[in-house]
Amino acid sequence: MLFYFKYSKFFSFVFLLLIGCFGLFNQSAFANTAGGSEDEKEVKDTVRAIVLYGNKFLIKPSAKFSEEIVFQYIDSLFNMPSRPDELIKQINLFIAVKEKSESEIYMLIDSLFELEHVPYALINQINYFVATRAGTEVDITKAVAITSFYDESEFPGNCFYDSWDTHVTHPYTDDLWREDSSPIVLVLRDTMNFCNYIHPHKGKVSSNFGRRDGKNHNGIDISLRTGEPVLSAFDGKVRIARNHGGYGNVVVVRHYNGLETLYAHLHKIKVKPGQEIAAGQLVGLGGNTGRSTGSHLHFEVRFKGKPLNPNHLINFSEKQLKHEAIVLNKTKWSYSICAEGAEYHLVEKGEYLSEIAERYGLSVIQLCEFNSLSRKSILQVGQRLRVS
Repeated sequence: MLFYFKYSKFFSFVFLLLIGCFGLFNQSAFANTAGGSEDEKEVKDTVRAIVLYGNKFLIKPSAKFSEEIVFQYIDSLFNMPSRPDELIKQINLFIAVKEKSESEIYMLIDSLFELEHVPYALINQINYFVATRAGTEVDITKAVAITSFYDESEFPGNCFYDSWDTHVTHPYTDDLWREDSSPIVLVLRDTMNFCNYIHPHKGKVSSNFGRRDGKNHNGIDISLRTGEPVLSAFDGKVRIARNHGGYGNVVVVRHYNGLETLYAHLHKIKVKPGQEIAAGQLVGLGGNTGRSTGSHLHFEVRFKGKPLNPNHLINFSEKQLKHEAIVLNKTKWSYSICAEGAEYHLVEKGEYLSEIAERYGLSVIQLCEFNSLSRKSILQVGQRLRVS
């Protein structure tokens, strides 16, 4: 979905075929650096990403098309029955950027932010050009920093889900998760846009995420007394507010950062589906409903339906976020979480967990926790392991 343009499905198809770069982007921005000498080869790696305003571009950076083809594409837009004038205008403006100085470009970006409808796709395109035109290597296919604070949809994080279900607690199929191939960077908090984090409840953790009694415990249990307030962790919109089997009275909130949080076993629900909600706003009163042996809050964090370990995002002792942004890497069953800019090790032939852990001053347990592995996991040559 492009933010400010309404066009037919046929145009969308044509656009996807033709989008591309017209020579502004150096091919080395997407090349692998494996061609150097042995001394130049790095075993360690760091995820690098540009923080974007949404994940949309006018012209896809990874495509390789000439300036001539782009102009042919613009000509085709003029011949459409319903001509997308705003799209044509923004592409022409971007073409003109290559002739501007850096100071002129920054002045242009400032002026774009002052518009009533900010053209974030155009701004992303310009920012990417500025970052790469000096030959700086930026691998946008490796990890793109995505935030949906700027998604024009009425539903938070819709660029990740493209659906909104107010009846089914977990409506997402594995197809939604399987389509992810590259790491995804989620910007958790954006204080400039009043998107913050507030701890859902002041109580202590009574049960952690992971295996429990032979089953997966997909959240964190926090001690509370019946009737104590439970708060929304981030800004967003209520998707679920109902009684659901083992969860009892449960609330699910979809957030602007793309995550969903779940609050279960509530005594009373204080919100309704579709309700806008701010970080720290009351979602319900703690209780003991559903499959529960005592009053507590069962708190889950999910992305595209897959449960994430809240301990990797939140410091429950300090009651604050551990990181402003996180990188999600798809694993066999879900996603692993690490901080943006985390250090990685590339597994080589003959290496094993204890050897790698010792090299980076980690215990095997820490290395396994970083990468959602077990001590019995078999490493693959070329596998990337988080080591910090």
